[in-house]
Amino acid sequence: MTSKTRLCVLVAILVCASAVAQNGPDNDPDGAPGYVAIYHGAASAPELTIAATPHDPPIVIPPGGGSFQYDVDVVNVSSSTRTIDVWVTLSGPGLNRTVGPFHRTLAPGGVFHRTLTQKVSRRVGPGTHTVTAHAGAAFPTSEVDASFTWQKN
Repeated sequence: MTSKTRLCVLVAILVCASAVAQNGPDNDPDGAPGYVAIYHGAASAPELTIAATPHDPPIVIPPGGGSFQYDVDVVNVSSSTRTIDVWVTLSGPGLNRTVGPFHRTLAPGGVFHRTLTQKVSRRVGPGTHTVTAHAGAAFPTSEVDASFTWQKN
């Protein structure tokens, strides 16, 4: 987007906001509700789907530590072969870790499946933690994400 285009978009937003302010949100001159939607480029369906699925939920880890298993599944739903990275981030009190990336090439309809076992140390803080699976053309930029939470007592 050029600076001239950005200026035109900004002016359009300000004009619309001014009209809503003067006429009230229910009396916008063009009859639309009092909001503005701006689209830049064409929207497209994702070319990948992803799922992160814990085994035997809910996952509750005792204070002394433990482990749990989960599956990560990525499907190439595009009509062309995709080379992707798949990785998992684990976050929460006392935990910030990345597993992977796993580099794969998937044909159309191809599936990446991995069952992972996560060990949890007693040093990991109590509370809610999150497992987030990511996939995209190149680590660390993801196109799709899926997550679930687990507890550490």
